[in-house]
Amino acid sequence: MGMIITPNGLEEVLSKREQIEMQFPNATFIEDFDHCIIDIKMDGRAIGSVVYSVNKIIATLMSGEHNLCESDAYDYFDYLLIPQYSDLPFNPKYR
Repeated sequence: MGMIITPNGLEEVLSKREQIEMQFPNATFIEDFDHCIIDIKMDGRAIGSVVYSVNKIIATLMSGEHNLCESDAYDYFDYLLIPQYSDLPFNPKYR
């Protein structure tokens, strides 16, 4: 939770993850990739599944502490990240 200055003084601001957690307590999140959340699935059987940007995930894997090349980043995403969450109810979706 963050704080922002408004005309009414300091106010708390919920992160996108915190907002989703309040509305969908069973949602599954990919740790350390909250900045890649782009939406929440609101139709079909997977209502409440968090939707992540593939491009943002790959960019994250190619920078910072991961520092993978593009090919390795896609391999990490395809073979390690997706399978880790695929069997969970309300598993993350990717766009």
